[in-house]
Amino acid sequence: ADENDPASYDFPFTDLLIKQMMSAGAEPIYRLGVTIENYQKIRAYRIDPPSDYDKWARICEHIVRHYNEGWADGFKYGIKYWEIWNEPDGKWCWKHGVSAEEYGRFAHDTAKAIREVSDDAFIIGGSVCMIWDLSYMDTALSAGMAGSVDAVTFHEYTADETALYTHVPALEALIH
Repeated sequence: ADENDPASYDFPFTDLLIKQMMSAGAEPIYRLGVTIENYQKIRAYRIDPPSDYDKWARICEHIVRHYNEGWADGFKYGIKYWEIWNEPDGKWCWKHGVSAEEYGRFAHDTAKAIREVSDDAFIIGGSVCMIWDLSYMDTALSAGMAGSVDAVTFHEYTADETALYTHVPALEALIH
């Protein structure tokens, strides 16, 4: 679809959710990426990576414009926090995962497009899910993500709560 044509976008459900959040005084963190199925282990839908990263960055730019500049019958909410995808290091949210180098460049290009629309945007690198593998984040940062994003978030899937005491400080040290 033509990323410059408002008719190519389907905003109503997200518009409703964002409107309710804003009415409640919440400050949303808008994750740019695909919808994640609840039972992706049975069958995953729509988790293929974008075939054209530049086009995807332009789509993100239009989404930011919709919520912050009124584009395509949008709003002027002033949403500040934008997260780029989710769990690029896993295979659940990005089919077959994505290399750290590729995600670093992808995040850099997307962050650049968002900042062209919103220079005060706070850009979050997609939440990594395997924080015990610090080499992934180190490589993504080296591949262009460092200096492009303002923060990196993570998910820790473990039954061992003590893992957080090991993994979080190591990730923080890597980022700082």
